[in-house]
This record gives sequence, C-alpha cells and structure tokens, in this order.
Amino acid sequence: MASITEKVKDGKIVSFKFRACVGRDENGKQVFKCMTWYPDADMTKAKSKKEAAAVAAEWEREQKRAFLLEEEERKTQERKTLTNSRRRIWKR
Repeated sequence: MASITEKVKDGKIVSFKFRACVGRDENGKQVFKCMTWYPDADMTKAKSKKEAAAVAAEWEREQKRAFLLEEEERKTQERKTLTNSRRRIWKR
C-alpha cells in the first residue's frame, strides 16, 4: 500500500504525496515511485483524504503493472542476448 503524506497550508490540505514500493531491482534493492496529487479547492478535508486514498491505490496498481512489464521486457532482452552469444560460440 502506498504511503500518503498530506501537505497542509493555513489549515487546508494543499496536496498529497504518494510513495510506493513497486518491486525490487536486479540487485535486490527496493524500487520506489512518488507522485504529488492536488485535490480540488472545493473539497472538504474528509472528501479529499478519501479521494486521495482511491487515487493512490489506482496509481500504485498502474506503477506496479508498468514496473512488471519493464522487468519482463528486460528479462526477455537478456535471454535474447544470451541466446545470440551462445549461437556465436557454437558456430566457431
């Protein structure tokens, strides 16, 4: 679940910052993504928090999906490179 931090100015919520771990890289380090979301000016504090939670959940799903696609593409490229290098060795 994404962490949600609100920025308050003059007692009103100005923005929300979302931070989510989308996975791990090839070295095992966590990969984080961040986003700032600005609620409508006419939203109440409770409505903006509720909407922020919904937006953060959808954003996190999209980021994880994109990360997994990138990871799969990277692995596919590695397999192609490995296969090509094996072919060069066998042809010798």
